[in-house]
Amino acid sequence: MKKHFRIVEDFTSYVASTPVEIDSEWFPDFKGTTDKEFFDYIIENYENFLEEESLPEEVLDALNELAYGDKEEYYNSSFKFFSGGVEMGKPSPGHSKNGNFETEFTNQE
Repeated sequence: MKKHFRIVEDFTSYVASTPVEIDSEWFPDFKGTTDKEFFDYIIENYENFLEEESLPEEVLDALNELAYGDKEEYYNSSFKFFSGGVEMGKPSPGHSKNGNFETEFTNQE
């Protein structure tokens, strides 16, 4: 009997971008006075700001770095423990959500 087996691993990975300094003075329309108000203002608007061609280059560079900058992994649970199992099944292009594999049996819960 010939069957296909594979190892499946579940893990959590956390990544973060390089911190980007953003100055509230860059945004004349910002009328808030607290850190939380500035945070909310940026979160609610930064995607629109990316499309705003009238903003100074320094502002657009910072916002682009925030949105699209390189990210670095700072935690990966697979470095600490294994979580996963073994599956038996067959390769199947129609099962793309399962890595193109039709699982018949698994020892995972």
